[in-house]
Amino acid sequence: MPVLELDDGTCIAESMAICKYLEELHPEPPMLGRDALDKAMVEMWQRRMEFELLNPVIGVFRHSADMFKGRIAQVPKMAEVEAANVKEKMEWLEKKLEGKQYIANNEYTIADITAQCAFVMAKAAIGIRIPEEMANLTQWWKRVTSRPTSRA
Repeated sequence: MPVLELDDGTCIAESMAICKYLEELHPEPPMLGRDALDKAMVEMWQRRMEFELLNPVIGVFRHSADMFKGRIAQVPKMAEVEAANVKEKMEWLEKKLEGKQYIANNEYTIADITAQCAFVMAKAAIGIRIPEEMANLTQWWKRVTSRPTSRA
């Protein structure tokens, strides 16, 4: 998951491949950047959100959720370590958002979507929430979740 099936039966798997396909069809507003530098910055921040935030959230879930018992070798200590990593990266992102509306540039991009997905999963699956005292992250969260697409 995810998979996008086209009318001709072609299937495109993987989030970024799907996003790149859709961006080619619908370039406005750009979710992957406007020019070479902007595209590189969006890609850099998207990967950071994936590796530094989303993957640790998934790690906590995989090593602690009942649905994975007997399906993978769960290591409770790994869930603890990854939960600490998530909290550390939240502090890091809090600082990076100082004076910024969005993560990669001045527009809502795939980097924001990846981070948004990480925080939705963190809250729903493992009970980690953005602390209220993290004002930059809290304001970012309010901004991205107030978008009509966040409820689609």
